[in-house]
Amino acid sequence: MGFRKIAMLHTGCVTVAPLRKLVHELYPEAEIMNLVDDSLLNDTIAAKAMPIEVVERLAQYALIAQQAGAEVILNTCSSVGEAVDVIAPMLKVPYVKIDQPMAAEAVKHGPRIALIATVTSTVAPSKRLLERNAQDQGLTVTVTPYLVDGALKVLSETGDQKRHNQMVIDTVYKAAAENDVIVFAQGSMAVLEPECQNLGVPVFSSPKLGCEQLKKYL
Repeated sequence: MGFRKIAMLHTGCVTVAPLRKLVHELYPEAEIMNLVDDSLLNDTIAAKAMPIEVVERLAQYALIAQQAGAEVILNTCSSVGEAVDVIAPMLKVPYVKIDQPMAAEAVKHGPRIALIATVTSTVAPSKRLLERNAQDQGLTVTVTPYLVDGALKVLSETGDQKRHNQMVIDTVYKAAAENDVIVFAQGSMAVLEPECQNLGVPVFSSPKLGCEQLKKYL
């Protein structure tokens, strides 16, 4: 791979540094372009579903990335991932979802899939993504969402990362006793994977698999 430009569209600053680090490790010669708009997620949460205005803004950002020379664009937020299905056909460069490879792999380990989330807006699109991947592979799965109630509030209002993480881990262990595989709906949860090694069921998160898929486009 020679010199390439990878664009990442973020709905919050929290994903920028870890994904930039991961992409740099995988593709050290690539130039990384980050576009961040936290109102995308805020508006989606407020509307309880992704509004058309969010899709339109994402399309504008994707066009900006394309015009800036990006050879591939990565959508990093599961809550607005379904916008990719609408926008990708309009572009001349690939526009991909960070959680698509995770979903494709996770459904192979079902049929009982636990979907762990702390943001309400990501539950429905992530559930649909898993179900669609299962259908594409001729598999039957049952996706059970586990919303870690209050965890996001703890993190945003008090900054207590330790308490937030423990709330998520407690939910993960409960879900592991009732399911065949654990799926983290949000990429930010990937940091908790080391604490899930003794669950007895596989655990999937999106960042590494999602960034590894970029290789085929570079």
